[in-house]
Amino acid sequence: MVVAFRLVYLCAALLSVAAGALVIASFFIPDRAPQGTEFLGIHLAVGAVFLGVSVLLAGIQRDVAGIAVLAAHGHVGETAQRLAAHLSRLLVYLLAGGAFLCALFGALTYGILERIDQGFAVFG
Repeated sequence: MVVAFRLVYLCAALLSVAAGALVIASFFIPDRAPQGTEFLGIHLAVGAVFLGVSVLLAGIQRDVAGIAVLAAHGHVGETAQRLAAHLSRLLVYLLAGGAFLCALFGALTYGILERIDQGFAVFG
């Protein structure tokens, strides 16, 4: 389950990076780029939010997977078994949330690509 958790969160983080980079890149489309600094600010702010979310997802993926590995291989006893039960439920919840985020970021990235394909910036 830890491997699936790592893969889902890595996918969500990479899709968030792609969405952020595409939002920023869409401002520089030569044909129909919006004129004005407020549009540049909006593109940079939204791109920074996507990049920040990707850093957050990568951190969650790294730390929770590390805790799961330590709990599985580090301790023996009743406390470790109770911790493992709670940790497996936490992984299931986080895996479901990560799958939702992965689908959401996939749809957002697809929408951004469609907007760029039409020759427009994402905002403006």
